[in-house]
Amino acid sequence: GERGLKRKISALRSFYAYYYKHEFIKTNPTVLIDVPKTHEKSIIRLDADEVAMLLDYIEHCGDTLTGQKRVFYENNIPTAKYVSLKNGEYEIPADFQYPIIVKPADCNSSKGVIKVQNEQELKTALDDAYSFSRTKSAIAEEFIEGKEISADIYVHNGKAHILCVSESEKTLDDEKFIIFRSTVPAGIEDNVYDDIKDAAQKIVDAFSLKSGPMLMQMLYRKGKIYVIEFSA
Repeated sequence: GERGLKRKISALRSFYAYYYKHEFIKTNPTVLIDVPKTHEKSIIRLDADEVAMLLDYIEHCGDTLTGQKRVFYENNIPTAKYVSLKNGEYEIPADFQYPIIVKPADCNSSKGVIKVQNEQELKTALDDAYSFSRTKSAIAEEFIEGKEISADIYVHNGKAHILCVSESEKTLDDEKFIIFRSTVPAGIEDNVYDDIKDAAQKIVDAFSLKSGPMLMQMLYRKGKIYVIEFSA
């Protein structure tokens, strides 16, 4: 909504103002972004059919979250190979090579994410992922060893504009990974920025995004990017 967008733009402005003030960057692109005016909204109440649709969405939210991966594949957006699994399922495709990453389909902050080295560890990791998941579903995907990078993006009239690309460093805390430092610039080749913009635009087109901020998380290895997920 308007208030959420205003908060996000304010956070971006503070971030860029700090880097501009300390001469880490030469320009501050956020000064060109207009802050939307907020308007009072009337209370919107759901009818019986809308409530039923909401409850159905909650029940199957794990399916829609793994749907990001499906859309990535369908639109040629680079991402790691994966398989979706339901509680009690332990088989992965024969062409998967260890190590692989196992994680709940509907958790954030890297909660329940485990790297496994063999079939025995896989079963234990899947059981853990199912226990964390609200929908008792999990994802197993190929492990790509590389550094994690994030792109802060602003979408305007269906066009993706890259504001910043940073390298993320994480630490494990209470069974989840937390980003404790981000480095700008990210230390990637110039041509990779074109790949990031191309992937971002494909996401915008595939999900029919119009305007607003977007965050895209990726792995970078040997000149290639692999999209993990995005939020908008």
